[in-house]
Amino acid sequence: MMISFQEIIALLPVLIIGVTVVCIMLCISFFRNHFIISSVTFFSLKLSLLSLYFTKKYGAQIVTDLVVVDNFSIFFSVLILFASLASSVLAYTWLDSYLGNREEFYLLILISVMGGILLVCTNHLVMIFLSIELLAVPLYGLIGYNYAIYSSLSASVKYIILSTISSSFLLFGIALIYAYCSTLSIIDINNNSASNVISQELFLIGLGFMIASFGFKLSLFPFHSWTADVYAGSSIPVNLFLSTVNKIAVFAMMLRIFPVMSSVCSSTKISFILVIIACFSMLFGNLIAIRQNNIKRILGYSSIAHFGYILIGLLSKQNNELSLETVGISLVSYLLSSLGIFGILSLISTFSKNRERSELFLYRGLFWDHPFLSVVFTVMILSLAGIPITLGFISKFYVIILGVHSELWWFIGSVLLSSVIGLVYYLRIIRTLYSFSSKRILCNIPWNWGITPLGMIILISFVLILFLGIYPQPLINLTQLLYK
Repeated sequence: MMISFQEIIALLPVLIIGVTVVCIMLCISFFRNHFIISSVTFFSLKLSLLSLYFTKKYGAQIVTDLVVVDNFSIFFSVLILFASLASSVLAYTWLDSYLGNREEFYLLILISVMGGILLVCTNHLVMIFLSIELLAVPLYGLIGYNYAIYSSLSASVKYIILSTISSSFLLFGIALIYAYCSTLSIIDINNNSASNVISQELFLIGLGFMIASFGFKLSLFPFHSWTADVYAGSSIPVNLFLSTVNKIAVFAMMLRIFPVMSSVCSSTKISFILVIIACFSMLFGNLIAIRQNNIKRILGYSSIAHFGYILIGLLSKQNNELSLETVGISLVSYLLSSLGIFGILSLISTFSKNRERSELFLYRGLFWDHPFLSVVFTVMILSLAGIPITLGFISKFYVIILGVHSELWWFIGSVLLSSVIGLVYYLRIIRTLYSFSSKRILCNIPWNWGITPLGMIILISFVLILFLGIYPQPLINLTQLLYK
C-alpha cells in the first residue's frame, strides 16, 4: 500500500524520533559523548515539536486503519513532546555526575516518547497494546537506571512485575471484546455498541479488564500500589517523565475511545464503579500523602488524587465539549506544576552536598537562602492545591462545573473534601520552606540559575501558571481544538 505525502507529514514527529533513535544507537556503537547525544536528543524533540505545525497545516489524516492524526492527537503530542524535552533537560543535569553509561538514558526516553505519540493517535485495539508496550518497556530501564542503589533496582522490579500483570489484563480484555465484536477497530466497536452490544456481559467484562489495565498506568485506586515506591526509587527526571508523558499519553488514549466509554457509562453498574474509582483515588491519594515525609512519595500520592479529578472527563454522560476542555485544562495545569516542582527539586539537588534531596526536612528554611526560588516553589504547590490566581484553580473549577452539569454529586463532594485534605500536606511543604532554623542545610545555588536551561523551564512554568490562572482564555481557546 502506497503512503501519500500528506500521510508522511502526519507521521513526521514519529519518523523524526525514530530516525534519531537509530542514529543514537549507531553513535553509541562507535563512540560515547554525553554532550553530543544529549544535544541530538534535544534537537530531535524540538524538531518534532516544529513538525507538528506542518502536520496541523495539512489537516486530519487517517494513516491506515491503525492511526489517525487530527487536532486531538496534535494537542496531546505537543504536551508529550514538551514534557519529554523538559525531562531530557533534567536528565542532562542528573547524568552529568552519573558514573555509569549515560547515553542510553536518552535512547530509552526517545523510544518511550515514540510510543506515547503513537498512543494518542491510535484508532485500533492492537495499536493500543503495541503503543502502550512501546511506552512502558523503556520505563523499566529508566526507573532502574541507577541500579547500584537498592531502592532504584527494587522499584524497577516492582514496576516490571505489575506492568506485566497490567498488560495481561489488557490483552485478555481485548480478546474478550474481539470474541464478541469480531473487530478490533474502535470505530466498528463503537458502532456495534450503539446497536445494543453494550448490554452483553462479555463485552462489558472485556472492557472492565481494559479499564483495570489503564488504571494501573494512571495509578488510580486500587491499582496504585507501585506509585510511591517507584517515585521514591527512581531519579527526579524519571519522576517527571512518569508523572507527565506516561500518564498524559494513556489518558489521551482513553479519551480517544471515549464513544465506547460513554456507552459503557450508560450501564449503571460500570458508571458506579468508575465513580468509586475516581472518588477513592482522590481521597486515598490525599489521605496517605499526609503521612509522608519524603517529598517524592508525597508527589506520587498527589498524582493519584489528581488523575482521580481528571477522570470526570470519562464519567460525564453529556457535554462532550466541556469534558474535553476540562481534561485539556487539567492536564496542562498538572503538566506545568509538575515541570516546575520537579525542576526545582532537580536544581536544588544539583547544587547540594546531598546528591538528591528527597526528605522534606532537607528543604527547611530554603526561603532564607533563596527567597525567589522559594516563592516559585510556593506558587507551584498552590497550583496543585487549586488555590485562586493559579492555573490549578481554573482546572479544579472546570472539574466542579462539569460535575454539576453531569449531576455527579458524590463526585463533587469527594473533590471538595479531598481538596481540603490535600491542603494539609501542601501547606506543610510551604511551612517547611519558610520555617527559620539555624540547622538548615545550605544549598549553594548560583544567583543566575534562571538563565540555565533548567532554570528557564522553571520560570516558564511559573509565568504560565500565574498568567493562565488570571487570564485562562488563551488556554481555553487552545483546548477547543480537541473537538473542532
